[in-house]
Amino acid sequence: MTQKAIVNPKVFVSYSWTTPEHEEWVVDLATRLRSDGVDVILDKWHLREGQDIYAFMESMVTSDTVDKVLIICDEGYQKRADNRVGGVGTETQIITPQTYSDANQEKFIPIVAERSDVGEHFIPTYMKTRLYIDLSSYEKFEENYEILLRNIYRVPIFKLPVLGKAPAYLFQSEGAHFQTAKILRQMKVSADKYPNRMKHHWNDFVESFCESLSEFKIREIDEISNMDDRIIELIEEMRPLRDDFIEAVEILCMTGQFRVSSLVEFFEKVYSFTEASESGCYHAYQFDHFKFTITELYLYSATILFREKNYVDLSKLLSSEYYFESKYGNRHPKHFYRLRFYLKTLEYRKEKLSLNRLDLQADLLIQRSIGKYKKDLILTDILLYNISKFHSLNEMGVAGTWFPHTYIYFEEDEVFKLFAMLKSKSHYEEVKVLFNNVSIEQFKTKVATMEGDRGHYSAIYGTIPLIRSFIKVEDIGTKP
Repeated sequence: MTQKAIVNPKVFVSYSWTTPEHEEWVVDLATRLRSDGVDVILDKWHLREGQDIYAFMESMVTSDTVDKVLIICDEGYQKRADNRVGGVGTETQIITPQTYSDANQEKFIPIVAERSDVGEHFIPTYMKTRLYIDLSSYEKFEENYEILLRNIYRVPIFKLPVLGKAPAYLFQSEGAHFQTAKILRQMKVSADKYPNRMKHHWNDFVESFCESLSEFKIREIDEISNMDDRIIELIEEMRPLRDDFIEAVEILCMTGQFRVSSLVEFFEKVYSFTEASESGCYHAYQFDHFKFTITELYLYSATILFREKNYVDLSKLLSSEYYFESKYGNRHPKHFYRLRFYLKTLEYRKEKLSLNRLDLQADLLIQRSIGKYKKDLILTDILLYNISKFHSLNEMGVAGTWFPHTYIYFEEDEVFKLFAMLKSKSHYEEVKVLFNNVSIEQFKTKVATMEGDRGHYSAIYGTIPLIRSFIKVEDIGTKP
């Protein structure tokens, strides 16, 4: 049980009158302790003519009202204590049995006031095995004085942590995410003290993540008609891996160790799971669980940066060229929208089960969303769409767009602040990196001419929200 702090603790100081300089040192220490609220008992202050010296010392050493006895150890004290000479010798005879009978081993504290020319302390033999506080060094005096003060008041620097419960993972079977979860714990430990280890941890995390993904490959297809059930099951089974990834990216951002290039390399690597890596016959549905998860991971990566208002890194992530690992070669760079996949499995499932749903992919993303990210996930989805439209991304002359599945969950009367605040020139200066740092006039021209898309649900939801859905073009940049 943790001891409670003491108010005005009482302390007796035992020392030797070795030299006038040493006596002055002891008085100075006692004076400072008293100024810090410690009720110091010192012979120079409390022993009067006519009093029995030995009775006084014995009462101080044995009294239950005295919380601590400080043994000031210099060369003179050690010699007199070891040889039982004078008052120190008598005091030693009184203290010795008390130190051995002190159940808590905390009342008697050796204070090193002097060291020899070779650095040896002068602690009496009967106390050599006790931990001491060293006040002999000018350089370390203040640091160690605080330790002494905390000891006296029972307010240690290092407090006993609350006893928690055994980690749940100890009692879980080693699922696919076992290794990534283990590395994630290492990242958490390193976050405060060793942030420079994050690059090493991240590399290990990516390697383990890919190894874990391999466990979800569909090796054989028994029944195509039930493939959608299997894909849904695998997507859910991969949720712990997804959560580990999100937390790992959060830690990298929190510690200032996030590197866009590392994330780009991650997506280049995991892209290989969206297609067959070996020869043989494969069905188009066979990789849809990987496609869904990769899209989800990319959307969360962008969402984390969006929430942090880290527009510089978000811009780098979206403008990067991706050389995806593929058995078909990766000579041509691809843009980020290629990480958004159309899943035939879910369309087949909707028809098979006659589901009255607009978009099962959107449903899954929202149903599986992490609470704190749900709203921003939808906004980021719309943002990625608008950025891809703004840049008119194309590969070999073919336009490409990030389709924001979750836009159907966006409330019509909801404000998208990043766009609505574009009235402010200063706000535009903050976010313009997302739009190639073009001038406000160029930005307005582009926004005015951007063509919207009807999406898959035009009869119900109309066009996908564009920037001008949230602000009039003529209002952009009209305020400071």
